[in-house]
Amino acid sequence: VMCEQSGSNYTHFQLFTLMPLVKLIRNSRCLDDHIVLLDDKPSGYRLELIRLLPELKTYKFIGLRNSACITKNHIRLSKPPAKLIPSKYLVDSLIEVWEDQKINSTHANLPRRFYIERKTSGNGSNHRKVVNTEDRDNFLSKHGFELLHMEDLSVQDEISLFREAEIVIGVEGAALINAIHMRSGTKLIELHHKNRNDELWAAICKKRNINHIRQGCETALSPENEKLLTLQGIRDFMMPLLCDFDKVAEIIYS
Repeated sequence: VMCEQSGSNYTHFQLFTLMPLVKLIRNSRCLDDHIVLLDDKPSGYRLELIRLLPELKTYKFIGLRNSACITKNHIRLSKPPAKLIPSKYLVDSLIEVWEDQKINSTHANLPRRFYIERKTSGNGSNHRKVVNTEDRDNFLSKHGFELLHMEDLSVQDEISLFREAEIVIGVEGAALINAIHMRSGTKLIELHHKNRNDELWAAICKKRNINHIRQGCETALSPENEKLLTLQGIRDFMMPLLCDFDKVAEIIYS
């Protein structure tokens, strides 16, 4: 039974479900005919990730989000209280899971420089994006970057994209877990709210010898509108951002 520690997304699923499951299977010889119970539906990117890893292809996965399960011995399984393990401590194991995995892209020409734009989010983070889009688009055009939405790509294309990348720019979010696939000496520029301080992306880049630069941004909201979003449960690091793209231009050539 694989349970995540927090709301499911592309990063959480890999760190808290996929990675420990693969390591369990690699270290055991008695799991060949087991059924894996997940606390989320095995579909979308979850199913794609499962199918990309050879160890998992033979298992049956059943999703139990907001459900319980009665075992053969009539023991009711429910989700226990989670003990939070900081994500940065799981990086080595996740890199090990993906190391040397053969991934074939369906795209012939993947961009080497790209900017990740957020399209949708189920946890309120859809507000967390740069809103001075005219400045963004001028920067992208001038410096040879392509604008991409990860939701438009298959998981195998995402992995292939980051494996071939030279410079990646994006607002802090789940898609940056793909930095585990980047090559040594490449560059990741993380845009984030000035009050945000998440260590996961820095930990990944340190392990992969990636040049990681964090660019803090101001909120695009007035104090009154920011307060309204806060009352809706939107935290400060999920607010819309104003990015100084002149500073980003300096970073890419530094």
